[in-house]
Parts: sequence; structure tokens; C-alpha cells
Amino acid sequence: MSGKWGDVAVDMNIIPGRTNEPFLRREFMLASINTWAMSVVGPHNFSAKWYAGRPRPEEVVWAIKKGKIVDGVPPDIKLTVDRISMSSAKQFTAYKEGCPRHPSWPAMHAASTSLSFWASIVLDLTDTQLCEARLTDYAISYARTVAGVHYEDDNIAGMNMAQEVLARAMPQYLMEKYQSDPGAVARKVFANRYDWRTFNPQDPCPFLK
Repeated sequence: MSGKWGDVAVDMNIIPGRTNEPFLRREFMLASINTWAMSVVGPHNFSAKWYAGRPRPEEVVWAIKKGKIVDGVPPDIKLTVDRISMSSAKQFTAYKEGCPRHPSWPAMHAASTSLSFWASIVLDLTDTQLCEARLTDYAISYARTVAGVHYEDDNIAGMNMAQEVLARAMPQYLMEKYQSDPGAVARKVFANRYDWRTFNPQDPCPFLK
């Protein structure tokens, strides 16, 4: 496969194959892993959501505006909220229907945007490709904050949670699905772990310098 950022190569040390031009173990494989990643991360994410029970931004803003939350609200936040013209909580968001009904933390959109992690395991990514994958993950997750349905740390927690779940599951999964060496997978997982708390949007890929 090739694209704007160059050829995309499968790491044959992780995904063994019989040809240099794989198909089932390239396009089909990537689609399959993407679906698997979301399905295995989802239950952990929603369990954490309901355990923590964090209110959505629209719920908090609406409660401040209606005077139901007073104590501890910084004056500048109160002033900003008072200036927002809204007759219901859902008008705070970019969506007509408002935010989802489940709790805010950790963000599932962020948890499902784990491309930059699992792709860095099964593919032989260049630094530029890894950079673009991380930027894609960050953009998808941060768009939910721009839309008013998540706090920024919801996103960071979601991306870090997804990485942790996949890091633990990938050696066994890739062994069963693609006859991968679980030891080799585990070593590459360890080498490619990334803490999203260190991500700087102003300098997203310092390793390119």
C-alpha cells in the first residue's frame, strides 16, 4: 500500500507471511484489527465510565447557569457561562441532540482512536507515518472537546486506556489470529508504548527533528 506519506509495509517479524505482496494480511488485516481493537477496548471503557460517573460538560455548564452549582465555581467561569445564550443543556454542544447519556470519563471516541498504537505494532511505520497516525488519533479525540461533549483529560484517559488494554491483549490475539510470536509482539509493544499525557499539540512529533 502506498499513499501521501509513502508505502505502508507490514512488519513481517510480527505478522509472518509467505509473500512480499500480502493482501489478506494487509488491507483485510488492518480492517480486522481496527474492528477488534474497538470491540476489546469498548467494555473496559464503558465499565470505567459508569464506575467514575463523571458528568458531561453540558451538564455542568447547565447546572452552573441554573444556579445549582455555586460553590467552587471560579468567577471567570461563572461570568463566561452567564454570557452563553442557552435554554437547555444540549445547546452547549455542537450537536442538536446534545451529548450522549453515558458519563464523560474516559472518552470512548478517544479510546477507539488507537490506530497509532496498534499500527505501530503490526506495521513497519516510518517516523512520518507514526507522526501522522498520532495526529489523526489526537484530532479525532480532541474534536469531541471542541464539540463540547468531553473534557480534554477524558480524551487523554481514553487513549491511554485503549493502549493499555491492547498492549495486554495483542500478544495473544496476534498469535491466535496470525501465528505471531507473542514474545516478539510483547517486545514491540513495550518499545512503542506512548503516554498521551506528554503529547504537545504545539510540538506533536519532536522525534522528526
